[in-house]
Amino acid sequence: MMPEALLVSPHEPSVRALAPELKKLGTRVERQRDPMAALNRLWRYRYDAVIVDCEGEGDEAEVMREVREAGQNRNAVTIALIGAQEDPDLAYALGAHFVLRKPLAAPRVRRMLRAAHSLILQERRRYRRIACAGPATVLCGAAEFRASLVDLSKGGVALRMERPPEKSDIVRLRFRLPDTTSLFHATAEVRWHSDRGLVGMTFQRLTALDRAHLQRWLAGQER
Repeated sequence: MMPEALLVSPHEPSVRALAPELKKLGTRVERQRDPMAALNRLWRYRYDAVIVDCEGEGDEAEVMREVREAGQNRNAVTIALIGAQEDPDLAYALGAHFVLRKPLAAPRVRRMLRAAHSLILQERRRYRRIACAGPATVLCGAAEFRASLVDLSKGGVALRMERPPEKSDIVRLRFRLPDTTSLFHATAEVRWHSDRGLVGMTFQRLTALDRAHLQRWLAGQER
């Protein structure tokens, strides 16, 4: 699957400098001019990289700040574009992995995007998600909900649910790992929802046996 990048900038010169280089690296680029629209996208979809033009006093900096709060994008590689007189330390404080100062010189853009691409690939290997299917049970307090598996990684799971729990809820999960007889249990935290009926959870507590079953299943999918 191609890496996905969200490019948030109202300035055409920035887009012209970045979009072609990202495409050369095999990255699909979605461009948003309006930072409020970009925030909406961050809460609904997952991106491998988020590039934000932070020059000026607009709401673009808020997009950079919110990347870590949008659960499915907490591991996205972030790049801040800043003006010639702006302090890069402020961008790093907002959570940027990389900072590019404008005007954007082509050689510098290429070097930084290559470095960012390498980091994207590292993050993808670390948090690789395996698409899967099957029934699951979510227990939230005394309530029990039915769900369907969407994907699994060593750190968490995505489910499809009609009535997802609230974000930050701690729930208990129960399901069989696909195509096995291994019954898997975990305590997980709800991290994100999408308008497509998906909910993402990160595992909080696993027994040694459940962790071993999950690692064995994940390794089997990579063969």
